[in-house]
Amino acid sequence: MTGLERNGDIVRIAAYAPLFGNLTALHWAPDLIWFNNHTSTCSTNYYMQKLFATNAGTSLLKSELSGAKIPENPFAGKIGAGTWNTSAKFDNVKITDNETGQVLAFDDFSKDEFEEKWDKATDGSWKVKNGELVQSSTSANTVNYASTGTVAYFGSKNWKNYTYTIDAVKTGGSEGFVIPFAVQGKQDNYFWNIGGWNNTTSCLQKVSGGKKSDQLAGTVIPQSGNKVILPTGKHKRLL
Repeated sequence: MTGLERNGDIVRIAAYAPLFGNLTALHWAPDLIWFNNHTSTCSTNYYMQKLFATNAGTSLLKSELSGAKIPENPFAGKIGAGTWNTSAKFDNVKITDNETGQVLAFDDFSKDEFEEKWDKATDGSWKVKNGELVQSSTSANTVNYASTGTVAYFGSKNWKNYTYTIDAVKTGGSEGFVIPFAVQGKQDNYFWNIGGWNNTTSCLQKVSGGKKSDQLAGTVIPQSGNKVILPTGKHKRLL
């Protein structure tokens, strides 16, 4: 009611429902006026409505609300590549500073430097082959996924405000890709789950203190029916 009055230049009329209630049927309580065959009784809500109708305000008092100050926590950290119940191969990993346009790092796997440059968060079958990074395991029964999937991390914890691109090709399995970013460690990072839940959903998820979140609200892209969004051999560029 206060909101209606405050916006009186826009709100022309207010209606209340339910208006009448029979005293022999009290299962619905917010009625404005109660009645039976002999009398009628006005509810508390009726007098509240009347109070506003007969005592229109003439001034709007100034009010301010100061919320809690939330410290900024910008995304920062390494990037990565990975899978869940899927085998895949990756290529042309590139990280570009959004402010300067400088390429912070690039790996096309023309040299086998995986052990020197990348950190495996869990086990899995990783190796560089024919100029690509290959993860060949597809079974959750043989891989210690923890909360991250089969992933490997690359780069610096100090990277921030960057664009990350990677070429990914699914070669087998029931799901899609896990693409980590803002990686501060095995226990703290974000990742883009592409083709998760048996290739039905894509979303962002967060790993905090070693515990994986569910689908982060506002990032979920469901797939209809049994639509396969990442068929084996289909190239995808992830931005």
